[in-house]
Amino acid sequence: MIKTIAKILLAIAILWTLAFVFKLGNSFALSPEYKKEIYNNCYQDAKLSLGAKRAKQYCTCTTTMLDNKYSDEDILSIGQKSEAEQIRAFAFASNHCNKNANAPSSENSNQSENKLLKLSCLASDNTMTTTVVIDTSKLPYKATVQGYSAKLDITPDMYLMQYRMYDGPPDITFSIDRNTGNYSEVWIGSETIYGNGSCQVAKQKF
Repeated sequence: MIKTIAKILLAIAILWTLAFVFKLGNSFALSPEYKKEIYNNCYQDAKLSLGAKRAKQYCTCTTTMLDNKYSDEDILSIGQKSEAEQIRAFAFASNHCNKNANAPSSENSNQSENKLLKLSCLASDNTMTTTVVIDTSKLPYKATVQGYSAKLDITPDMYLMQYRMYDGPPDITFSIDRNTGNYSEVWIGSETIYGNGSCQVAKQKF
């Protein structure tokens, strides 16, 4: 009885999560910033019945699997169907994630490399090249700048990263315009240093 109730609650959690996507419109459905919101929405619902640890596993799994299987248009189209049809469409995710505590599956994990955005950012004066890697393969999203771990925030127009090279200052902010690939950086320490340039990606559309 308890297992049956848990499965129903998990299925409902998926539907509530997807209902959030439908409100966003075509432009940003399943984009990184809203994918994060989808996960958070799922987690808030699921943790009430599953507990925090299992809800984190479940919502990471379902969010990843839905993102890997469906396009924005697919998700929006399914959202116009009945609740029963939606449950059938997303059963592959809920069934797998209910059964596998350490999901997502190895199949999804093999796709992680496709979610790495690798950038080479050349300073405007050609004096330095900065390597940036943005990882959206799983939540929470991560980034590195010159190999240093960075706090990453994603908006529809920008990748915003903050990091330190060592334990102390300078505090460095590295911002990339997602539309143009242009970047700016600010180093705040004993003095403030500004820089800018342009980022390029290999074999991917920026």
